[in-house]
Amino acid sequence: MKRILVVDDQPYVREILCELLANEPGLAVAGAGADGREAIALADRLHPDVVVMDLKMPQMNGAEAAAVILTRHPSPVTRRPG
Repeated sequence: MKRILVVDDQPYVREILCELLANEPGLAVAGAGADGREAIALADRLHPDVVVMDLKMPQMNGAEAAAVILTRHPSPVTRRPG
């Protein structure tokens, strides 16, 4: 089961994404947030397998948040051998 973190500053978009993903076999929504800073805090606490995140958000945009999350929690794709 892949655990997904959904982050979007628009509540209705966040809700729709969560509902769509929750109905997919093999996926579980681990949590949802409204901005980049919340995304980082949730990723630190929940350790999701995948983060689905809007790029344009208040407080901290999605690209900045993704860079911090990947530094703290490298995915298998971003890890280098050795």
